[in-house]
Amino acid sequence: EDPKDDDSVIRDEKAEVESSQAGADGSKLSPAQIRLHRRLRKLYRRLDKHEKSVRQGTQAVEGTERQLQTLKKERDTYQPVLSDEQYDTAAALAGDTMKYFCPAFARHLHGRHEQLIERYRILDAQTDLTKPHDWYPRARLDRRKIIYHGGPTN
Repeated sequence: EDPKDDDSVIRDEKAEVESSQAGADGSKLSPAQIRLHRRLRKLYRRLDKHEKSVRQGTQAVEGTERQLQTLKKERDTYQPVLSDEQYDTAAALAGDTMKYFCPAFARHLHGRHEQLIERYRILDAQTDLTKPHDWYPRARLDRRKIIYHGGPTN
């Protein structure tokens, strides 16, 4: 079946339900028929909302598919800069360079900024907040007498 045919049938029925307050022969509708017409109108409104949601979802999926196709085309146009063998060689060379460069650079920094490093170590030692129980050793030796006054307030 063609979905457009179904949509047009639904629209025709909806228009008929919304426009008719009287029967086909001009007679007045019964309360049960009026309730049925109201339910049908609600149903058609819900169908319209769902139809809109389905259309939006379909458009979103189509947009995502177009983006995916574009990305696949772009991926195919780019070739890897290095082969796997060339990459492994470059990675090994970089690792060897770092193995020798980093210690030499650290020695250079230590020699050039020795005073700053020493000041930082002193400051770090003086501002150590990891052991508060060692801050006031004599105060910890004092014996204290604690008196608890339990009972109601004034």
